[in-house]
Amino acid sequence: MKTKLNLITKRLKDERTKKILIVSHCILNENTRYLGGAFCSGINPDILKELSIKNCGIVQLPCPEQIAWGGVLKKLIWLPVDTKGKLINYLIRLIYPFFIWYTYFIYHRIALKTVRLIEDYLKSDFEVIGIVGIDGSPTCGVSISLNMYKLFEYHSELSIESLDRVDYNNNLYNRCSQNGKGIFIKQLNKLLTKRRINIKLYSLSLQDEKENKSVSLGIED
Repeated sequence: MKTKLNLITKRLKDERTKKILIVSHCILNENTRYLGGAFCSGINPDILKELSIKNCGIVQLPCPEQIAWGGVLKKLIWLPVDTKGKLINYLIRLIYPFFIWYTYFIYHRIALKTVRLIEDYLKSDFEVIGIVGIDGSPTCGVSISLNMYKLFEYHSELSIESLDRVDYNNNLYNRCSQNGKGIFIKQLNKLLTKRRINIKLYSLSLQDEKENKSVSLGIED
């Protein structure tokens, strides 16, 4: 079958470059960002321009947070808001370790599907030139992520009446950011390493987007 496919591929050679870039979902669709975290209407024009000249196919990953945290608005992460000192806060605190375990469980399953997708491309003689995450995300951070327990504490102290987008984002990164990979990228990288698949990781910086700086994925040619 492989010999037959090779012959068919040669006979039907087309314009594809057989190069693939895998990107976190919200790079192409900021509508799935956390509330207050979409800094463009859909896709950042700097990123659109950069991707358009890379001469490769773009594979958009599913959003793990949308799947695990209650849909596109990520309802579960907002449950602690305005609960500090209230009974509900202590109840949420009791189940929070389970929420973290559940997040790891779901993310691991998504990472497995992603690895199988990557293996399919590699076995089909495609080149996966990189995986692009989101620095500043608790899920898809590559070198900078958010600490989930600090995020819980921060959200519990928020008052809905005094919520302000600028203050929220500034305090979010000042209080919750940490060095290291987010939960999903960590799971994905671990599975790739186990299978001896070496793919370069790139990232988009949420901080740079927030500060309206020109952003780049830094993808090598």
